[in-house]
Amino acid sequence: MGVREDASMSLALLDRMVAEASGCPELRSVERLEITAIVDDTLGPFEGPRLIPDHQFCAAIRVSRGGIHRTVLFDTGVDSRETLYNIDDLRIGIDDVEAIVLSHAHADHARGVSHALESLGMPRPAVVLHPDAYLRGEAVRPGGEPMAVRRVRREDLEADGLEVRESYGPTLLVEGTLLVSGEVPGPGTRKGLWAACEGLRTGRASVPGARDDQFVVANVREKGLVIVTGCAQRGVIDVIRHARALTGVDRVHAVLGGFHLAGDAHDSGVSAAVEALREIEPRYLVPARCAGWSVVEEIARRLPDAFVPETPGTTYVF
Repeated sequence: MGVREDASMSLALLDRMVAEASGCPELRSVERLEITAIVDDTLGPFEGPRLIPDHQFCAAIRVSRGGIHRTVLFDTGVDSRETLYNIDDLRIGIDDVEAIVLSHAHADHARGVSHALESLGMPRPAVVLHPDAYLRGEAVRPGGEPMAVRRVRREDLEADGLEVRESYGPTLLVEGTLLVSGEVPGPGTRKGLWAACEGLRTGRASVPGARDDQFVVANVREKGLVIVTGCAQRGVIDVIRHARALTGVDRVHAVLGGFHLAGDAHDSGVSAAVEALREIEPRYLVPARCAGWSVVEEIARRLPDAFVPETPGTTYVF
Protein backbone atom coordinates (compact mmCIF):
# COMPACT_ATOMS: atom_id res chain seq x y z
CA MET A 1 0.00 0.00 0.00
CA GLY A 2 1.40 3.37 -0.96
CA VAL A 3 1.01 6.84 0.46
CA ARG A 4 -0.66 9.39 -1.76
CA GLU A 5 1.44 12.52 -2.00
CA ASP A 6 1.85 15.34 -4.49
CA ALA A 7 5.06 14.75 -6.50
CA SER A 8 6.00 18.42 -6.68
CA MET A 9 5.69 18.68 -2.88
CA SER A 10 8.05 15.69 -2.50
CA LEU A 11 10.68 17.19 -4.81
CA ALA A 12 10.49 20.58 -3.13
CA LEU A 13 10.88 18.97 0.28
CA LEU A 14 13.87 16.91 -0.87
CA ASP A 15 15.58 20.01 -2.32
CA ARG A 16 15.03 21.90 0.94
CA MET A 17 16.39 19.04 3.03
CA VAL A 18 19.50 18.69 0.86
CA ALA A 19 20.14 22.43 1.01
CA GLU A 20 19.82 22.53 4.80
CA ALA A 21 21.92 19.41 5.35
CA SER A 22 24.74 20.66 3.12
CA GLY A 23 25.07 23.74 5.31
CA CYS A 24 25.30 21.77 8.56
CA PRO A 25 28.48 22.60 10.53
CA GLU A 26 30.67 19.78 11.77
CA LEU A 27 29.51 17.92 14.87
CA ARG A 28 32.05 18.37 17.68
CA SER A 29 32.99 15.34 19.77
CA VAL A 30 32.16 15.08 23.47
CA GLU A 31 34.13 13.62 26.35
CA ARG A 32 31.16 12.11 28.15
CA LEU A 33 27.47 11.54 27.43
CA GLU A 34 24.84 10.57 30.00
CA ILE A 35 21.33 9.50 29.01
CA THR A 36 18.74 9.00 31.74
CA ALA A 37 15.48 7.27 30.86
CA ILE A 38 12.89 9.24 32.85
CA VAL A 39 9.60 7.59 31.88
CA ASP A 40 8.63 4.67 29.65
CA ASP A 41 6.29 1.65 29.66
CA THR A 42 8.57 -0.60 31.66
CA LEU A 43 10.06 -0.52 35.13
CA GLY A 44 13.15 -2.53 36.01
CA PRO A 45 13.69 -4.55 39.20
CA PHE A 46 16.24 -2.24 40.78
CA GLU A 47 16.54 -0.72 44.23
CA GLY A 48 15.95 2.99 44.34
CA PRO A 49 13.18 5.53 43.82
CA ARG A 50 9.63 4.26 43.30
CA LEU A 51 9.14 5.48 39.74
CA ILE A 52 5.92 5.59 37.74
CA PRO A 53 5.93 3.68 34.43
CA ASP A 54 3.51 4.83 31.73
CA HIS A 55 2.91 4.63 27.99
CA GLN A 56 4.98 7.70 27.16
CA PHE A 57 8.62 8.60 26.68
CA CYS A 58 11.03 11.18 28.10
CA ALA A 59 14.79 11.16 28.57
CA ALA A 60 17.45 13.58 29.77
CA ILE A 61 20.65 13.86 27.72
CA ARG A 62 23.63 15.41 29.51
CA VAL A 63 26.66 16.46 27.47
CA SER A 64 30.12 17.09 28.93
CA ARG A 65 32.94 18.82 27.07
CA GLY A 66 35.86 20.85 28.41
CA GLY A 67 34.43 21.00 31.92
CA ILE A 68 31.09 22.36 30.66
CA HIS A 69 27.92 20.35 31.28
CA ARG A 70 24.60 20.93 29.55
CA THR A 71 21.29 19.04 29.51
CA VAL A 72 18.74 18.55 26.76
CA LEU A 73 15.30 17.12 27.47
CA PHE A 74 14.35 14.64 24.76
CA ASP A 75 10.56 14.36 24.51
CA THR A 76 8.20 15.20 27.35
CA GLY A 77 5.66 12.38 27.44
CA VAL A 78 1.90 12.70 27.23
CA ASP A 79 1.27 13.86 30.81
CA SER A 80 4.09 15.52 32.67
CA ARG A 81 2.80 14.49 36.10
CA GLU A 82 4.59 11.16 35.74
CA THR A 83 7.58 12.84 34.11
CA LEU A 84 7.95 15.46 36.84
CA TYR A 85 7.39 12.90 39.59
CA ASN A 86 10.16 10.68 38.19
CA ILE A 87 12.50 13.65 37.68
CA ASP A 88 11.98 14.62 41.31
CA ASP A 89 12.45 11.08 42.64
CA LEU A 90 15.55 10.55 40.52
CA ARG A 91 16.91 13.90 41.70
CA ILE A 92 17.85 14.81 38.15
CA GLY A 93 19.25 18.31 37.94
CA ILE A 94 17.52 20.01 35.03
CA ASP A 95 18.19 23.62 35.94
CA ASP A 96 20.70 23.76 33.07
CA VAL A 97 18.33 22.49 30.35
CA GLU A 98 19.35 24.23 27.14
CA ALA A 99 16.63 22.85 24.90
CA ILE A 100 13.66 20.55 24.64
CA VAL A 101 13.79 18.34 21.55
CA LEU A 102 10.54 16.81 20.33
CA SER A 103 11.29 13.68 18.34
CA HIS A 104 7.81 13.93 16.82
CA ALA A 105 4.40 15.29 17.74
CA HIS A 106 2.56 12.14 18.79
CA ALA A 107 0.91 12.75 22.14
CA ASP A 108 2.93 10.15 24.07
CA HIS A 109 6.12 12.06 23.18
CA ALA A 110 5.11 15.72 22.99
CA ARG A 111 1.82 16.50 24.73
CA GLY A 112 3.48 17.15 28.10
CA VAL A 113 5.75 19.94 26.89
CA SER A 114 3.81 22.78 28.52
CA HIS A 115 3.57 21.12 31.92
CA ALA A 116 7.24 20.13 31.86
CA LEU A 117 8.10 23.81 31.94
CA GLU A 118 6.79 24.04 35.51
CA SER A 119 10.02 22.54 36.82
CA LEU A 120 12.36 24.50 34.56
CA GLY A 121 11.72 28.05 35.70
CA MET A 122 13.14 30.93 33.69
CA PRO A 123 14.64 31.62 31.26
CA ARG A 124 12.71 29.21 29.08
CA PRO A 125 14.71 26.78 26.93
CA ALA A 126 14.33 26.51 23.18
CA VAL A 127 12.09 23.81 21.75
CA VAL A 128 13.33 22.10 18.59
CA LEU A 129 10.88 20.40 16.25
CA HIS A 130 10.08 19.56 12.64
CA PRO A 131 7.54 21.93 10.96
CA ASP A 132 5.20 19.00 10.28
CA ALA A 133 4.69 18.70 14.04
CA TYR A 134 1.91 21.29 13.60
CA LEU A 135 -0.07 19.28 11.05
CA ARG A 136 -3.47 18.23 12.30
CA GLY A 137 -5.58 15.51 10.78
CA GLU A 138 -6.33 11.81 10.86
CA ALA A 139 -4.26 8.66 10.63
CA VAL A 140 -6.06 6.19 8.38
CA ARG A 141 -5.57 2.47 8.87
CA PRO A 142 -6.45 0.18 5.92
CA GLY A 143 -10.06 -0.89 6.28
CA GLY A 144 -10.40 0.94 9.57
CA GLU A 145 -11.86 4.12 10.94
CA PRO A 146 -9.84 7.36 10.85
CA MET A 147 -7.99 8.00 14.08
CA ALA A 148 -7.62 11.58 15.27
CA VAL A 149 -4.05 12.78 15.71
CA ARG A 150 -3.36 15.52 18.24
CA ARG A 151 -0.42 17.73 17.38
CA VAL A 152 1.42 20.58 19.05
CA ARG A 153 0.52 24.21 18.36
CA ARG A 154 3.10 26.92 17.84
CA GLU A 155 0.95 29.51 19.58
CA ASP A 156 0.85 27.37 22.72
CA LEU A 157 4.63 27.00 22.75
CA GLU A 158 5.16 30.73 22.29
CA ALA A 159 2.59 31.50 24.99
CA ASP A 160 4.73 29.43 27.36
CA GLY A 161 7.69 31.68 26.59
CA LEU A 162 9.59 29.15 24.51
CA GLU A 163 11.93 29.98 21.68
CA VAL A 164 10.68 27.80 18.83
CA ARG A 165 13.24 26.39 16.41
CA GLU A 166 11.80 24.65 13.36
CA SER A 167 13.79 22.84 10.71
CA TYR A 168 13.30 20.17 8.07
CA GLY A 169 17.04 19.56 8.26
CA PRO A 170 19.63 19.14 11.03
CA THR A 171 20.07 21.49 13.99
CA LEU A 172 23.11 21.72 16.26
CA LEU A 173 22.73 22.25 20.01
CA VAL A 174 25.01 22.56 23.05
CA GLU A 175 27.82 24.44 21.31
CA GLY A 176 27.78 22.07 18.34
CA THR A 177 28.05 18.82 20.33
CA LEU A 178 24.53 17.45 19.89
CA LEU A 179 22.85 17.10 16.49
CA VAL A 180 19.10 16.96 15.96
CA SER A 181 18.67 15.08 12.70
CA GLY A 182 15.67 16.72 11.14
CA GLU A 183 13.67 14.59 8.73
CA VAL A 184 15.00 11.13 7.92
CA PRO A 185 14.81 10.65 4.13
CA GLY A 186 13.67 7.54 2.32
CA PRO A 187 10.66 5.21 2.62
CA GLY A 188 12.28 3.51 5.59
CA THR A 189 11.91 0.05 7.09
CA ARG A 190 9.28 1.01 9.63
CA LYS A 191 6.72 -1.50 10.84
CA GLY A 192 3.72 -1.51 13.13
CA LEU A 193 0.79 0.91 13.37
CA TRP A 194 2.22 3.84 11.45
CA ALA A 195 3.52 1.61 8.67
CA ALA A 196 -0.06 0.45 8.21
CA CYS A 197 -1.42 3.99 8.01
CA GLU A 198 -2.00 5.65 4.68
CA GLY A 199 -0.62 8.75 6.26
CA LEU A 200 -1.64 11.87 8.09
CA ARG A 201 -4.66 13.12 6.20
CA THR A 202 -5.09 16.88 6.34
CA GLY A 203 -7.20 19.42 4.50
CA ARG A 204 -4.32 19.98 2.06
CA ALA A 205 -2.91 16.58 1.26
CA SER A 206 -2.16 13.10 2.51
CA VAL A 207 1.41 12.99 3.78
CA PRO A 208 3.50 10.10 5.13
CA GLY A 209 2.83 9.28 8.77
CA ALA A 210 5.37 10.65 11.28
CA ARG A 211 7.45 12.45 8.67
CA ASP A 212 8.39 14.80 11.51
CA ASP A 213 10.11 11.99 13.42
CA GLN A 214 13.74 12.87 14.18
CA PHE A 215 16.56 11.70 16.41
CA VAL A 216 19.55 13.15 18.22
CA VAL A 217 23.14 12.01 17.86
CA ALA A 218 26.44 12.74 19.62
CA ASN A 219 29.98 11.70 18.73
CA VAL A 220 31.68 10.41 21.87
CA ARG A 221 35.44 10.77 21.65
CA GLU A 222 37.27 7.52 20.81
CA LYS A 223 33.98 5.58 20.86
CA GLY A 224 31.76 6.76 18.03
CA LEU A 225 28.15 7.77 17.52
CA VAL A 226 25.51 7.51 20.22
CA ILE A 227 22.04 7.77 18.68
CA VAL A 228 18.87 8.46 20.69
CA THR A 229 15.51 7.91 19.00
CA GLY A 230 11.93 8.62 19.97
CA CYS A 231 10.20 6.02 17.83
CA ALA A 232 12.41 5.71 14.72
CA GLN A 233 9.22 5.71 12.64
CA ARG A 234 11.31 5.65 9.47
CA GLY A 235 13.05 2.52 10.71
CA VAL A 236 16.07 2.19 12.97
CA ILE A 237 18.34 1.12 10.10
CA ASP A 238 17.53 4.24 8.07
CA VAL A 239 18.08 6.29 11.23
CA ILE A 240 21.59 4.85 11.63
CA ARG A 241 22.37 5.39 7.95
CA HIS A 242 21.23 8.99 8.16
CA ALA A 243 23.27 9.59 11.33
CA ARG A 244 26.37 8.34 9.53
CA ALA A 245 25.64 10.50 6.49
CA LEU A 246 25.06 13.65 8.53
CA THR A 247 28.14 13.28 10.73
CA GLY A 248 30.60 11.55 8.41
CA VAL A 249 31.30 9.08 11.25
CA ASP A 250 30.80 5.38 10.49
CA ARG A 251 31.46 3.89 13.90
CA VAL A 252 28.24 3.41 15.89
CA HIS A 253 28.78 3.00 19.61
CA ALA A 254 25.19 2.85 20.85
CA VAL A 255 21.56 3.17 19.75
CA LEU A 256 18.97 3.87 22.44
CA GLY A 257 15.23 4.45 22.16
CA GLY A 258 12.31 3.28 20.06
CA PHE A 259 13.26 0.99 17.17
CA HIS A 260 9.73 0.75 15.73
CA LEU A 261 10.05 -2.88 14.78
CA ALA A 262 6.87 -3.99 16.56
CA GLY A 263 5.69 -7.29 15.11
CA ASP A 264 6.48 -10.96 14.87
CA ALA A 265 10.19 -11.66 15.33
CA HIS A 266 9.94 -14.16 12.46
CA ASP A 267 8.65 -11.48 10.08
CA SER A 268 11.08 -11.07 7.17
CA GLY A 269 11.31 -7.30 7.65
CA VAL A 270 12.13 -7.65 11.34
CA SER A 271 14.64 -10.39 10.65
CA ALA A 272 16.36 -8.26 7.99
CA ALA A 273 16.52 -5.26 10.35
CA VAL A 274 18.05 -7.33 13.16
CA GLU A 275 20.56 -8.79 10.71
CA ALA A 276 21.45 -5.28 9.55
CA LEU A 277 22.01 -4.27 13.18
CA ARG A 278 24.33 -7.26 13.57
CA GLU A 279 26.34 -6.11 10.53
CA ILE A 280 26.56 -2.53 11.84
CA GLU A 281 28.05 -3.90 15.08
CA PRO A 282 27.07 -1.23 17.61
CA ARG A 283 28.66 -1.79 21.01
CA TYR A 284 25.31 -1.26 22.75
CA LEU A 285 21.69 -1.64 21.68
CA VAL A 286 19.05 -0.37 24.10
CA PRO A 287 15.61 -0.89 22.51
CA ALA A 288 12.86 1.00 24.32
CA ARG A 289 9.16 1.41 23.63
CA CYS A 290 7.83 0.83 20.11
CA ALA A 291 10.24 -2.03 19.66
CA GLY A 292 7.87 -4.86 20.60
CA TRP A 293 8.63 -7.61 23.11
CA SER A 294 9.21 -10.34 20.52
CA VAL A 295 11.66 -8.08 18.70
CA VAL A 296 13.48 -7.18 21.93
CA GLU A 297 13.83 -10.91 22.63
CA GLU A 298 15.15 -11.45 19.11
CA ILE A 299 17.77 -8.71 19.53
CA ALA A 300 18.76 -10.16 22.90
CA ARG A 301 19.06 -13.63 21.35
CA ARG A 302 21.03 -12.67 18.24
CA LEU A 303 23.08 -9.80 19.69
CA PRO A 304 23.53 -10.77 23.35
CA ASP A 305 26.79 -8.87 23.84
CA ALA A 306 25.25 -5.62 22.60
CA PHE A 307 21.78 -5.88 24.12
CA VAL A 308 21.04 -3.78 27.22
CA PRO A 309 17.50 -3.55 28.69
CA GLU A 310 15.96 -0.08 28.81
CA THR A 311 14.31 0.85 32.09
CA PRO A 312 13.27 4.24 33.50
CA GLY A 313 15.61 5.37 36.25
CA THR A 314 18.66 3.99 34.49
CA THR A 315 21.43 6.35 33.42
CA TYR A 316 23.51 5.10 30.49
CA VAL A 317 27.00 6.59 30.54
CA PHE A 318 29.18 6.69 27.42
